[in-house]
Amino acid sequence: MSQVASWEAYLAGLCVDAWSLDPASTIQIVKNIEALVAPGAANASTVATVLQRAGVAEVEAGSFAPGICAAIAA
Repeated sequence: MSQVASWEAYLAGLCVDAWSLDPASTIQIVKNIEALVAPGAANASTVATVLQRAGVAEVEAGSFAPGICAAIAA
């Protein structure tokens, strides 16, 4: 069984707790950001865009994106 990366757990927690997103949306956000991580395209702007497209308010997406990126880099 594979272990979930800490940034994925952090992001999933935000999706559920901070934004009350449903499981399907949460999974899709994690997948979309995973797709940015592999080619090194994950930055605050691209992460915020993924969040906004999933329905997270622009201000919240912009304020949480740097923390998500920091968790990815950890």
